[in-house]
Amino acid sequence: MTDSDPSAFEAAVRERRSFQGADLKGMDASGLTLKGADLRGADLTGARFVRADLTAADLSGARLDGACFELCVLEAAELSRAFGEGTSFEFAFLARAGMRAARFAGGNFSGSTMSESKCVAADFSGAAFRSADLTGADLADAAVERADLTGAILAGAVLRSTRAASADFTDADLSEAVFHEVEAPRAVFHGAIFHETKVTRCDFQEADLRGSGLSARDLADCITVGARFKKGTPQVE
Repeated sequence: MTDSDPSAFEAAVRERRSFQGADLKGMDASGLTLKGADLRGADLTGARFVRADLTAADLSGARLDGACFELCVLEAAELSRAFGEGTSFEFAFLARAGMRAARFAGGNFSGSTMSESKCVAADFSGAAFRSADLTGADLADAAVERADLTGAILAGAVLRSTRAASADFTDADLSEAVFHEVEAPRAVFHGAIFHETKVTRCDFQEADLRGSGLSARDLADCITVGARFKKGTPQVE
């Protein structure tokens, strides 16, 4: 039904039909209005939701390998424990989305809006967040190792016990964010904005902090061995 007649799928969602645990691999739902869709635990491998409206949809526990949500509206959608490899949310609208314990290592969130999203304990290792808006997002206990956050906006975001080894925060806006016990060895913060950012007990070993305005003195309770500051000279013990 979903492949041959997208309008029938759209109508079924409008009628509140549940697709919990359904096999919807390869479905093309691009451009459809699917507000509040129940897709809990569904297999959406290779599915396409380009420019679809999934406002307040429930995709918790769904399998999203290779799925495409580019330019999709996922405002207040639930994606907790959803997982997938090669999933694209490029330029998607994920404001206030729930992504607790979601697993999207290597995913593409570039240009997306994820303001106030709840990403506690999510795995975004190696994911792309170039120019994404994560204002006020909660990334506590999340993994962003090797992630590309170049030019991302993380103003007011919470990074508590976040794992960010070798992540790239070049030119990111971290104003008023909370950095507490963040593990960021070898991470790059070149040109990042730390205006009124609360930084406590973080690991910045061999991190690149040039152009951030921070000095070793600002990070007195952090590990800064080998870190580079404004003069480019590695900090020594």
